[in-house]
Amino acid sequence: MNQIFQNIPFQNLEALLAWLDGWFSYCPETGQVTWLVDRRSKKVKGRPVGIKDRDGYLVTKIMGKQVKVHRLVWALYYREDPCAMEIDHVNGVKDDNRIENLRLATPSQNRCNRGALKPGHMKGTRPGRKPGTWEALIQYHNKCYFLGTFSSQAEAHAAYAAAARQMHGEFARVA
Repeated sequence: MNQIFQNIPFQNLEALLAWLDGWFSYCPETGQVTWLVDRRSKKVKGRPVGIKDRDGYLVTKIMGKQVKVHRLVWALYYREDPCAMEIDHVNGVKDDNRIENLRLATPSQNRCNRGALKPGHMKGTRPGRKPGTWEALIQYHNKCYFLGTFSSQAEAHAAYAAAARQMHGEFARVA
């Protein structure tokens, strides 16, 4: 059975897509999903679907089950279930569900497209062991590679950026 709606009772993906088409409308240019029918008091025809979860993704409930809206978008637009693949937001904006901003990714590729984890730090850098130095590191296939020690954070970040473009290709996020 499909992964997106694994606990929703449908015989096959075609039946599920037909049901979704009766409830939701998707605009690829804006990325907005709207309700096609009235559903309780808050789900009014024409109103946008979804609220932000604690991670910043839009989510909605379908038959009592929580579903991320970007996975719903993928199913509505491509008429397929991404199954075990993740859906990456190319620009890193978690509620930007324009189809041009969504792409299939492995979990590893999706992690490559994250920004810096600490505010004020450039991605791929950390303070060096010696005062006034910075180290550059990169992860690739679940292994951490040390790229060197540098006299400035900018130099360390430049080393990271070069390695990220080479190792992660289109999924490299260097900012």
